[in-house]
Amino acid sequence: FAKRLLQESYEDFFSKLEAESFGEGPALERLRRALLVFGRHVRQNRGPLMWILQDAMRGDRVAIEHAKANIPRHLGVLGRLIEECRAAGVLREVKLPTLMPFLLGGVNLPSLILTLLERTGAKKPFGMSVSDLEQVWLSDEGLGERIDLLLGALAPKKGTR
Repeated sequence: FAKRLLQESYEDFFSKLEAESFGEGPALERLRRALLVFGRHVRQNRGPLMWILQDAMRGDRVAIEHAKANIPRHLGVLGRLIEECRAAGVLREVKLPTLMPFLLGGVNLPSLILTLLERTGAKKPFGMSVSDLEQVWLSDEGLGERIDLLLGALAPKKGTR
């Protein structure tokens, strides 16, 4: 039952990811939209994703099999988009194993941190209420701003390409 629920949620995410990745527009815009899909998915499923991560770290077979079957799928889509961006000259040459955690961590880690802050009863992280911090970090505006910062940091250096 857990396996089926996990897969159904994942397939919904993956179909949205593919639609944005293979959609219209320049590669960099499609990459931005794909990262928004990642951020929205983690935002909407942050509680269950924390459980899956915890279960996988404990060696739970269902969580590990789910990750093993699906992580290569979405990393493959993201990797293809990154290669398209490089070919178009809009992303600097950084090794994929460095780029992936930079992008996905920058987009998704705030959702997981916020979940931990909520669970630990944090009162005023960064001098803000947890609900105000949620708005800053997890709103579409907050996600978009972070994605723009990440992609801007990866723009080719002046004088190259």
